[in-house]
Amino acid sequence: MANRELRNRNSARLAAVQALYEIEATNASVDPVLTEFLNQRWQDSVTDDDDQPVRIANFDQTLLKEIVEGVSAERASLDQHISGALSDQWTIERLEMLVRAILRAGTYELTSRLEIPARVIISEYIDVARAFFSAKEPALINGVLDKLAKQFRHDETDG
Repeated sequence: MANRELRNRNSARLAAVQALYEIEATNASVDPVLTEFLNQRWQDSVTDDDDQPVRIANFDQTLLKEIVEGVSAERASLDQHISGALSDQWTIERLEMLVRAILRAGTYELTSRLEIPARVIISEYIDVARAFFSAKEPALINGVLDKLAKQFRHDETDG
């Protein structure tokens, strides 16, 4: 896979998590938020020091749409899977909203995008978590997605 295509997929996952966060935070419906992201609404609002528009990384629009629509359609089921992978001290409601968005997107891909290796999906969402968090959250994302990968992708994992 070419580096550009890989970056476009990475950017799509990051944008998908942001869209999912916005949908939950504002209680918005999927279609208008997704439309705004697909139209790259933020392109014109980001400027450099000279007040010139900055081109943000392109992203795989098909992947963005698939993740956002898939997570939205399967949210209850995804939340059940995530809840089952959390320790007894945690509930999905107790998780920070952005962590929930990352876990939902990662779980969706683990259960629905079987052509992508589990280790790639987990690594991608750890990177997404690191874009927002520097403390314990990336480790939590890793632990939950790894546990789910062992459950759903047993043939790809050691467990």
